[in-house]
Amino acid sequence: MKNLKAHHHLAVASMLVFGVVGVWTWGTMVFAGNNTTVTVNVGPADSCPNIPGYQTSVPSGMLVDGDGNCYTPPPPAVDMCANMAGTQETIPDGYYHENSSCFPQPTPSKDVCPNLTGTQNSVPEGYTNTENELCVRPATDMCSNITGTQALVPDELDRAEDGTCFTPSVTSPTLPPSSEDPPLSPQQPGIAGLSDLKNVPAFFEPFLRPYVDMIPLAAQEALRAMPPIVARTFPYFTFAILAISAAIMGWQSGREILAARRMTRAAKRERDIAAEKDNFIHLASHYFKSPLMAMNAVAGSSSKRLTTLLKDLETDIDRIVSDIDSNSALSDIKAPEKPRFGHLDFISSSFFWLPVATALVIAWTSNFFLGVVGNVEIGTFNLIAQAGVFIASALFFYSSVRTHHIKLEERDYREQVLAYEEALDHARNEFIENSVLVLTNRLDQLDALRDSAPHEKSRAFTRGLDDMRELLHKFKLLSEIETGVTGASEKFDLRASVDELVRFYQQRLDEKNLRVVVDIPSSTINQRRSLFDFVLGSLIDNTIKFAERGSTITISAVPHEHSLTVQVSDSATTAVDNGHKRTQKAPMRFTYDGLGLSLFLDRIIMDSLGGSLSLSSAGSHQSTINITAPKK
Repeated sequence: MKNLKAHHHLAVASMLVFGVVGVWTWGTMVFAGNNTTVTVNVGPADSCPNIPGYQTSVPSGMLVDGDGNCYTPPPPAVDMCANMAGTQETIPDGYYHENSSCFPQPTPSKDVCPNLTGTQNSVPEGYTNTENELCVRPATDMCSNITGTQALVPDELDRAEDGTCFTPSVTSPTLPPSSEDPPLSPQQPGIAGLSDLKNVPAFFEPFLRPYVDMIPLAAQEALRAMPPIVARTFPYFTFAILAISAAIMGWQSGREILAARRMTRAAKRERDIAAEKDNFIHLASHYFKSPLMAMNAVAGSSSKRLTTLLKDLETDIDRIVSDIDSNSALSDIKAPEKPRFGHLDFISSSFFWLPVATALVIAWTSNFFLGVVGNVEIGTFNLIAQAGVFIASALFFYSSVRTHHIKLEERDYREQVLAYEEALDHARNEFIENSVLVLTNRLDQLDALRDSAPHEKSRAFTRGLDDMRELLHKFKLLSEIETGVTGASEKFDLRASVDELVRFYQQRLDEKNLRVVVDIPSSTINQRRSLFDFVLGSLIDNTIKFAERGSTITISAVPHEHSLTVQVSDSATTAVDNGHKRTQKAPMRFTYDGLGLSLFLDRIIMDSLGGSLSLSSAGSHQSTINITAPKK
């Protein structure tokens, strides 16, 4: 549930975004289309849609403009001064009117408004002339909501207290009048209580009527003016948003599946490499006995201090081998419990119920306001279809959330498995490092007593110490291999790296009169160089051991698109081949201490670097060891 809650914000935000964009797009299309294509009236179209109410015809004295709206045309202009050029709708200043003509004012001035008290040289502000030489105030506009000036309320219209004119309630021409229940036109302003509620069963109407009557008449009128297509399609958009959120959950589930698969592959790789490391640890721990026996044989009756240290070294080795055999370093790490995939805890989460309940409430509210208050006939079939679409959307959402929840649990389990494998590897590496530290301290103490060994056997004692140190070096190198993680990588030139290794082994090459041919072009790879160089050096070292005196060792490279194969070939005996075969079996002992253990470690390192190690033979005198590694 933690992961489910962590993701619900994204899904809810996605629903909001899709909801806003979807409703805006839907509303634009619906209302834009309604202006030109949607007809709502029952019977003839409303002759004056800009005037509230239903007009069966254009009122007397009014005209219709290009937009279909009714207006009162202005009166024709009257020329007050027929003797002057142009049309003068009023008497010019400094003139007086007489017999439809205008003359300059004499001295004293002639009164241009004989009906007003006093002498007026010009028409006072706020007054206008008439043809009978009277000055009067302009007529009051009786209908402020209609274009033009209406001195009187047009025929067939009534005037409201706010100065607007409207058509009084009439019966649609196509519907016979009824004295009991006069039907209302869909665009006619409604009055609460005049008709039965639409889309509501008769037995339920008494419960809804008080709520409908509580809504202001202006709001009811606005709802009744809403295009029917709005009322009939709006709920489906809420269901579509619910379905879109379900699709988003499905997409997230797909991502969780991919993530779980990646972690499964990573965990498998962890286990595979960990198994190889466990085998190597068992193998190397038993090899500790061989140099220890050699040093004990050399010490003989040497100093008591040397004998005591060798005894302590043997005790440390026995304890390490015992801890390895009992797996004590890993015993306290518990594997995760597999979850019960598919249980229904998510149903109790608001994340599941909130979208479903919201869609249901919005659909019910829109049906109430538009279908009941707005008096739009929704239709029984439409309501049944809404219920069906809602149930289908809710089931789709339930299925998507359940699948997403299961995949989240599965991914969480895979994360725990991966963390478990990493914890095992960390504990394993820590055990190796501690063991190496203990044995290294013992070897340092023994190295200080090197001179205590009998002179004739000092070389054998030194060789035993060196063999033990080399074995510890390989043992410690194993702890540097992080399963599933290559560690810090660096770019380096492969040819330069091989040349440097050849120079390191040059003395041994000269001792056996071996010739090395390096056929590697300059190429850059990005790998963990310390581990990669160890594998190359190990292969060159083993090749030198088994190469015939005077033979040729060839080191070549075969580039690929994303990887590189390095081949080390020589005319060796079949001992290398036999050693390689032994590395495939995770054995507990080898007939040759160095060969099988080195190749075993080399293969583990290449696995950790994302590569591989293989051996091929061409006849009985030619063998080639191949290492393939990704360039990055």
